[in-house]
This record gives sequence, structure tokens and C-alpha cells, in this order.
Amino acid sequence: MATIKSFQAKIRRRAKILPELAGRGVDSIAVAVVGALVSGTPVDTGLARSNWLVRRGSPSRKVRTPRSSAATVEEAIRALKGRVTREGENVVISNGGKKVPYLGRLNNGWSLQAPAGFFRAAITVGLNLARTRIRVLSSSGKSLPGFTVERS
Repeated sequence: MATIKSFQAKIRRRAKILPELAGRGVDSIAVAVVGALVSGTPVDTGLARSNWLVRRGSPSRKVRTPRSSAATVEEAIRALKGRVTREGENVVISNGGKKVPYLGRLNNGWSLQAPAGFFRAAITVGLNLARTRIRVLSSSGKSLPGFTVERS
């Protein structure tokens, strides 16, 4: 039979690992969203698809030359590697700064290669992942801590 002290000790141990588990969850959602953005972005020159960037804290304004989809997703994974996102820290997904000004038009259906709304589809991938595997969203649908969607 468990004692109150053993129960308290077990709860304390679990409480200590919760921030790391939540941070790993945020990181995995960010990678899933980037993967969905990369696969959903129409390609002509590859500039828009290649410039989905992930960073903790503030958006990256860096612009990369076109590369493969796999290389873009791998770079997102590498950007989050090394440490887990901390409580209160945002993971920001951005795209290309001034060199990709047509991204909004692509999302609105400007290209015949992809339907409108690939931004929303990618966010839905992340939200579904949170709801089904991580279970940290409340039933009210509030934002996942550490996960921010910014409109440019």
C-alpha cells in the first residue's frame, strides 16, 4: 500500500519532468508544422519553400537559396536540437523576410500548383498533433504555450 509520503515523492518527480516534456512537445509540433508548410508551399524557383525557418525567441530574417524540401525540414530540426524549449519561450516559424514578399499571395491561391490555405492546413497539423498526442490544449482551444502564430 502506498503511503502519503511515497505518493508525494512520485508527484514531485513527475512535476520536475513536466517542463521538459512540454518543451519537447512544442518542438515536435514546430517540426510537424514546418514539414506541412514545406510540403504545402507551391514551387516555381523553390525560394518560398526553402525559406521556412524555425528559431526560438524572435523570427529569423535570413534568406536562403533554394534547396530540397528534406534539407529545409532538417535545418528546422537542427535549429531546435541541443536543448528543449523552455517554459514561456516561443518557437517562431518564419519565411524569408523581404525576398519572399509573395508568400501571402501563394497562400491565397495565386499558384495553380497548390490550393489556397496551406498556412491554415499546416497549423491544423500542429493543433491536431497537440490534441491527440500531447494533450496540452484546453477544451477552450487557447494557444499552446510556447507556440505562437504571427501574421505578417
